[in-house]
Amino acid sequence: MVCFFAACKKHDMNTVKVNGQYEIQVPQFTKEVAHLSPVASLQYANSDNDFCLMVIDDSKEDFQQILYSANLQDEFPNTIDGITAYLQVAQEAVVGKNGKIQYSETTSLEINGQNARQYTIEATIDGEDLHYLYTIVDGDTHYYQILSWTYGTKKDDYQDMFIKISQSFKEL
Repeated sequence: MVCFFAACKKHDMNTVKVNGQYEIQVPQFTKEVAHLSPVASLQYANSDNDFCLMVIDDSKEDFQQILYSANLQDEFPNTIDGITAYLQVAQEAVVGKNGKIQYSETTSLEINGQNARQYTIEATIDGEDLHYLYTIVDGDTHYYQILSWTYGTKKDDYQDMFIKISQSFKEL
């Protein structure tokens, strides 16, 4: 009977509001952390760090300036598809030659009335197999990157939860 209750608790979620800008559900078994990324507006992980979640919000105006300053505006338009392509190139550069990265097809979807793109990443970094669900939401003035990841061996344990989290995102 104890296992039954523990399994239920693993799937309980809390809604977190961030800076009056957006809200998203996070699993109760996670806690707020600060070590995942210095640019993330939301960071949660469990105690084993085998479940990680973060949201990065970039203003569309800042993204436009990045593109123009690097003379990339023709290659990557300031659209949700443009930022998706740009992020995949950036992710490949981060992994570099010491790892490997493989993307699923990008899916177009709508999350709470906002246009979004979603894909999975299977990566090996420093010999560690990792699984990511990457969701980009086209907000009114910002692009929101929702990243959930775990070890490759835990993929099946968390994939449905990753999807539920991304679908809970709501711009306020």
